[in-house]
Amino acid sequence: MREINVLDFQLANLIAAGEVVDRPGSVIKELVENAIDAGATTITVEIKRGGISFMRVTDNGKGMSPEDVPYCIKRHATSKIRTAADLDQIGTLGFRGEALAAISSVSKMTILTKQIENSMGTLLECEGPEVLEITETGCQNGTTILVEELFFNVPARRKFLKKDVSEGFYIYSVMERLAFSRPDIVFKYIADGALKFATPGSGKLLDTLYAVLGKDFADKTIPIDTREDRIHVHGYIGTPENTRGNTNLQVFFINHRFVKSKTAYAAIKQAFDSYIASDRFSCCVLFVDVDPRFVDVNVHPSKLEVKFSSEKLIFDVLYFAIRSALAKRINRPQGNFNVQASRVINAFVPVENTGLRRPAQLSINDMGPNVSSVIDETKKDDDTGSGSSGGYSNLDFVMPSIQLEPIHPDRVEDFSWDEIELPRRADRLDGALQPLPEYRIVGELYSSFIVVELKETVLFIDKHAAHERILFEDMKRNMQQSKVDSQILLLPVDILLGAEEFGAFCDYAEEIRKIGFDFLTNQDALSVQVTQIPTQIQEEKVTDFIQGMAGMLVHGATSVEVSKEILYEKALYQASCKAAVKAGRIYDDASANWICERVLVLPNIKYCPHGRPVAFEITKIELEKMFKRR
Repeated sequence: MREINVLDFQLANLIAAGEVVDRPGSVIKELVENAIDAGATTITVEIKRGGISFMRVTDNGKGMSPEDVPYCIKRHATSKIRTAADLDQIGTLGFRGEALAAISSVSKMTILTKQIENSMGTLLECEGPEVLEITETGCQNGTTILVEELFFNVPARRKFLKKDVSEGFYIYSVMERLAFSRPDIVFKYIADGALKFATPGSGKLLDTLYAVLGKDFADKTIPIDTREDRIHVHGYIGTPENTRGNTNLQVFFINHRFVKSKTAYAAIKQAFDSYIASDRFSCCVLFVDVDPRFVDVNVHPSKLEVKFSSEKLIFDVLYFAIRSALAKRINRPQGNFNVQASRVINAFVPVENTGLRRPAQLSINDMGPNVSSVIDETKKDDDTGSGSSGGYSNLDFVMPSIQLEPIHPDRVEDFSWDEIELPRRADRLDGALQPLPEYRIVGELYSSFIVVELKETVLFIDKHAAHERILFEDMKRNMQQSKVDSQILLLPVDILLGAEEFGAFCDYAEEIRKIGFDFLTNQDALSVQVTQIPTQIQEEKVTDFIQGMAGMLVHGATSVEVSKEILYEKALYQASCKAAVKAGRIYDDASANWICERVLVLPNIKYCPHGRPVAFEITKIELEKMFKRR
């Protein structure tokens, strides 16, 4: 007895509709994308009850001709593809010819459309797969599509929909992404009669971010605009203080199509690795423009996933674009002092009670516009080699004493600062450094936080976080600037790998050798015998390093160079954490001076490698407002 049945056309349509339409949000996505493809400059979306009972999308695009309207709800009917060659150069959002067919088969749908060259428009009404009416009517230019009673004829699907509120919030997120994708289009989103947002259509992404996510979010973003290897990355990333507990605000567009890309998620995760806490996720709205021939957008029924011909190239370009922007553009977090909620606490010990001496002849005001020039003069002895301790004792003469808590000699850590080079005059500083401004160290709170007065702001520096980042950046810079130095191991290190890891390692053997390793491979045992390693890698860390790099290469997330940088950085910030001064412990005055000056002249000392802020700042004007002086 035959058990295989050939489904009739209507039943097959209902099943196929589930691939494209699974909830109201997917209907909105398909209809708005069609409006964008139609050249609309204004798109209005209205919903009721989470879209389950009512959805209307109105646009001012080119509309449809009376001849095309009957065909728009047929499966695989599209104006965007004619030959197989067109599949290699897809430049539109909708191209399969399934959206309207799928939506109409599971709802009560009305289409009202008119082209500018026609005096009259066309009205189409259908209920499920049945067309009720096609008539000529008067209407505005463009297209309006009304969708009511979604899944009215498929109760099994309707019962799996979430509550109206949940479906409404999902549509809100869909509308956010659509608005981000085209800042040149005016989007209006109305839910249950209330305008949720309206974008200006100015063509500027930052204006759209402001309109949709608010001023606070827009103010805490960093622009990105990078071109490399025929790939253009542009958009905005959130600052390290603009993070979330999930990835919902990591938005990526490939050729202006919203996608979920594991490669893109991995790139931003790794790029922010030493700037935010491990349990936080950065925010971004990023566009990747690439030749359509290198992207397959037809790998997912809803076109949410894409496949690149070179995942590693996309990862590298994204990673370095984000990393470069972070290094150049991040600012210090602003302190948020709630006066009404705070208590006045005598956290300072008066200077006179500490027994520590203050400068007798010089003050900050006596030093002129650049205090660093005075520092330079006081260190002349050290420049000639006659200084006894790197010149730091002279700093006590020009700077007020910073330790407002009594120093107990038996609690001072055994930490040597004598061999650390202090930044000198502005004209001697490296091009990447900033001139040293006038500053005064006011004191130290709880043996953890240095309070620094500048001309118009006050800094609260976490000395452990600051020192940790300083060490991290110093070690990283040394590795990047120096040539690869290797050391031959007295005893080779044997490392076992998984089958996939071993295959990836062999594929990239030459590149791995270029970064300072040498080794022999044993295919039968799936092992690597390392005989030579870079000098920056400790011998006891070689196994972790090689296994970690091989694991990254297996998943195709990155190249050897990026793997090296990521793994080096992970090792470096672990090492810098252990080497940094500890909060809650008392050190000598020179340590605070050194940390303070490095924070002031190094532009990238804003967050520790674990993502904690190095310093908060509050302006003089804000302080005056708090005390009702303004």
